[in-house]
Amino acid sequence: MERRPNATQRGYGSRWRKTRKEFLAANPWCKCGTKGTDVHHIDLLGPKGPRGFDWDNLETMCHSCHSSLTATIQHPGSGSRGTYWSDTFLVLAGPSGVGKTAVRAELVKLTGATPLGPDDFPNRWDDLFDRLDASRSAVVECVLLHSGLRRRIKERNAKVIELTAPTWVLRDRMDMRGENDRTIQQRINQTFEEGYGRDIDPDLTLDVSTETPAEIAATIIQELGTP
Repeated sequence: MERRPNATQRGYGSRWRKTRKEFLAANPWCKCGTKGTDVHHIDLLGPKGPRGFDWDNLETMCHSCHSSLTATIQHPGSGSRGTYWSDTFLVLAGPSGVGKTAVRAELVKLTGATPLGPDDFPNRWDDLFDRLDASRSAVVECVLLHSGLRRRIKERNAKVIELTAPTWVLRDRMDMRGENDRTIQQRINQTFEEGYGRDIDPDLTLDVSTETPAEIAATIIQELGTP
């Protein structure tokens, strides 16, 4: 069973408590006219967002108003606070060296979606999920489908694209990135031994060895539409 990260892991540690106390002291009233008790992040990304401690991104609220707001942006039963929880997103899954990052970049050009991947964040999956849960449209890339990502795929009806290529293509591409032979073999073995999370069937499977990233992205949009 997946456990929700605790408050400190979600960014609500000592730094946030200090910021909250100072902000409430300077801005004590909720817009409804009652004494404020909660500090709301306007961008909905919390302390880990790019403006997590920016006072211009904070708003004083009483607990009643804050609870009402949270209820309007929370998908029933999801346990998450993402504004856009009901909107779909795309997932690019495939082995190292298959070209997920290049295809993701082309999809972002075509759709304007938020590019996301565990390697983009210092805390990997925890931070990725915070961003994903607050993103209307996104293109997520990963080698293996994390359990939390599988859950979100099911709850948000996300589309999964499996990118494949012959082993020799993967080996050549990783070699061009300067990875040593042992690392290359470990990555290939891990990918094909563990799979991509086979409890979820991909909506589209594409061999990327014969087409450019731009052509692959165009095919995805044609087959599945935009996120």
